[in-house]
Amino acid sequence: MYEVSDITNYEAYKQCRGFLVSEPKKYIGTHVLFWAGAILYYTVTAFKTPPGLLVISIILNLTIQFFLLVLGFTDPGIIPKVLSGYENKQLRKIPLHQNY
Repeated sequence: MYEVSDITNYEAYKQCRGFLVSEPKKYIGTHVLFWAGAILYYTVTAFKTPPGLLVISIILNLTIQFFLLVLGFTDPGIIPKVLSGYENKQLRKIPLHQNY
């Protein structure tokens, strides 16, 4: 197994069967719960809702589902550490190779 320091952020997420999320079971569970709620909503209220409102809600639900898919297949990136003044001065003292 890899050590955390031996792999990059992308490689850590790359190992999750195509999803770029850290916990694919929870990601898929989110989709399942979303669709279960949407199907329940539409089966109960479809006959009582005006057609225009029904169309708008279907478009919004599909938009949410699309953005969840985009979120699952996008590299999450990293959040850089905010360094204090002391840490910044110490890092500047480290000699770096010209390629960096």
